[in-house]
Amino acid sequence: MGRSRLVPLDSIEEYERALKLGPNALGGVAAIVDELPYIELFLAERTGFKIVGEPFMNRGWGFVFKRDSSLAIDMSTAILKLTETREQKRILKKWLCQKSCGEKSDWNHPEPNQFHLKSFEGLYLFCVAITVSAFLVFVLRMIRQFVRYRRSERTSLTPRASLSSSPRTTRLWGFMLGFVEFVDEEEEATRSDDDSNNNPSQVVELQGDSEVRQS
Repeated sequence: MGRSRLVPLDSIEEYERALKLGPNALGGVAAIVDELPYIELFLAERTGFKIVGEPFMNRGWGFVFKRDSSLAIDMSTAILKLTETREQKRILKKWLCQKSCGEKSDWNHPEPNQFHLKSFEGLYLFCVAITVSAFLVFVLRMIRQFVRYRRSERTSLTPRASLSSSPRTTRLWGFMLGFVEFVDEEEEATRSDDDSNNNPSQVVELQGDSEVRQS
C-alpha cells in the first residue's frame, strides 16, 4: 500500500471523523488498523462501528524484561492469574464496555463477503455425487462382466452336482469370492497391458536359418 493512501490519525475524534467521511472524501478512510486496546477504547466511546474479521489472539501489549529479572516471574504470574479468573472480563466490561456492548454482540457474525465451510456445501455435494456415481458405474460394469464370465464358464464346463446341493449362503459366499478374484484378475490384466504399451518388447521370429527382430 502506498504512503499516499495512508492517513495519520492521533485521537478518537479523528478516528470517528475519518471513518464517517469514508475513503472517497478528503481525509477519510475505509478502515483503521491499530493496536487492539486502542480500537476497543474507541469502540467503547463511539457507537456505529465494529471490528471486521478475526482479531489477533494476543490482546494488549507484551512486557519485556532483562534476562534473570525478578520482575519477569512476578509479572508472568500476575498475568496468568488474571487470565485464568474472571477478573479480566470484569475489568474489560467496566472500562471498555460503557456504550457499545450491545453492538459488540454481533462482531462474530459472519460477514457477507467471507467464505465458510457451508459456502462450499453445493460443491462438496456435487463432488460426492460424481464420485459415488463413478463408483457405482464401475461396480455395475464389473458385475456385468463377471456374470458373463460365469455364464460362459458354466456353458464350457459340465455342471457339478455339488453346486446345486450346496446351501444358499455357501453359494453366495462363493459368488462374492469369485467376484473379488475376477476384479483382481482384471486389474492385473489392465496393468500388464499398460506395461506392454509403455515398454514394447522385441519379438523374435525364426524364418529358416535367419532371425528377424521386430520392435
